[in-house]
Amino acid sequence: MPDSGNIRGVRHFSQGLSLWATYPSRPELAATTIIFRKPLAPCISCLAQLGTTVSGRTRGDVIKKVRLETFTDGVFAVVITLMVLELKVPASPTWKSLLAEGSVFLCNLINFLYVGIYWSNHHHVLALIKRINGTVMWSNLIFLCCLSLFPFSIKWLNNATPWPACVPTVFYGFTLLLTMFSWQCFSRTLVGANSGSRSDLQRALGCDRKIRISIGTHIAAIALAFRWPGVSCGLYAVVAGIWFVSDRRIGEIAGRD
Repeated sequence: MPDSGNIRGVRHFSQGLSLWATYPSRPELAATTIIFRKPLAPCISCLAQLGTTVSGRTRGDVIKKVRLETFTDGVFAVVITLMVLELKVPASPTWKSLLAEGSVFLCNLINFLYVGIYWSNHHHVLALIKRINGTVMWSNLIFLCCLSLFPFSIKWLNNATPWPACVPTVFYGFTLLLTMFSWQCFSRTLVGANSGSRSDLQRALGCDRKIRISIGTHIAAIALAFRWPGVSCGLYAVVAGIWFVSDRRIGEIAGRD
């Protein structure tokens, strides 16, 4: 449970800074005003807005939402870091050696695209909600657990011989499919915690054909991987391309609010 004293301290501190930023300068403080007040004006404004937000909303909800965003961003950063660390330098300084690593770069590019799409969508859906609860937090953890399999699955796919091998391609497909299902679960719990069908998030998500198409494509790719793993990798890239096309509904609703 957040400390109410700390919350009051943030609010009072931000209010004091806001007054200092707008209060007429005394002669003896003119140098301080010129050097500090004007450059710090944007930061002071943000702190003042934070104090107003904390005092105007349910304090626990605000703190929980900030912690959820911060923790999730940290996990995304770790996943991307692990993916980058798996990139190997070519064995020799020639174009032939670089081209020999082309499949590895391509797989990592597709994987990075998936992670970036999920990070962007996570940011947008949280912009439309005001409350979270324990169910939301646990569904977010399940989503992050599935996401954390990305570096392992892509490393196995890249290191398998011959490339692409059947079993690593199937496992990568299951990783993508489980992550998509966990993302849908997370989105549904967010809707349920924020007025259900009347929420802005539900209006933004609606009944999306892209979800059904993506799930069907992943299932087909997993089945094809037992015979043609290269075709499956192509289908994984197609799904990433479908989701890379920006969906403006969430942005439009968030802009109106």
